[in-house]
Amino acid sequence: MTRGVDTVRRMYELFAAGDHDAAAELVDAEIDWDTSAAPTGGRVAGSQAAMRDYQAMLEVWEAYESVPERFVESGDHVLVVVRNRGRGAEGGVPIEARRAHLWRLRDGVPVAMRLYLDPDEAFEALET
Repeated sequence: MTRGVDTVRRMYELFAAGDHDAAAELVDAEIDWDTSAAPTGGRVAGSQAAMRDYQAMLEVWEAYESVPERFVESGDHVLVVVRNRGRGAEGGVPIEARRAHLWRLRDGVPVAMRLYLDPDEAFEALET
């Protein structure tokens, strides 16, 4: 594992612990954060805006967890396949889905993250 993979892995630990401030410190201050694939997502710039986007996503859930299943490093990218589980805040409908986050790093620091609803699409993007 490289420093970049270790940093990305640590981010998921911090997200799970609810420590978004510490997670924000691990990414570039101007990170390109793209969750526009999700119904409540969008694209923002900056670590603080990224954490606000993440917190806004959490608000639609009564319960939510995102468990990393696999980390794949390729050059300056780290692809993380995650299993999301949650229960909607309105109606309590349970959901479970596999998603992927494709991180781009510079000198081991995340400078971009893009959400993919289909992990296969993320793997295709990684190969190009």
